[in-house]
Amino acid sequence: DVTVERVIAIGGIAQKSPYVMQMCADVIGRDIIVVESDQCCALGAAIFAAVAAGVYPTTKSAQAVMASPVRQTYSPTPKVQTLRAQRYATYRELGQHMEQIAEFHQSQEREDV
Repeated sequence: DVTVERVIAIGGIAQKSPYVMQMCADVIGRDIIVVESDQCCALGAAIFAAVAAGVYPTTKSAQAVMASPVRQTYSPTPKVQTLRAQRYATYRELGQHMEQIAEFHQSQEREDV
């Protein structure tokens, strides 16, 4: 088992779509942190480079100084979370039915050949 301590979202959707981020927080039932930087990959590389160059002794200490600040935190909305969880379960069930239909059609095509 893997313990997820926190969820951090980076990049375009996280920074440009509050609706999508709130929906994700409601679906997964966890806070989602969105960071300020739009260059997180480069920032991560710089953190590791600073440790490799001896500027900081550990990635944790480099992170404490160099990491991007939090732009916003999206928290699950209990009332909406219940509704979205129900809809997500329906969506997943529909996906399973679609897979079964696709498998059926593929088997029919193989028989026709």
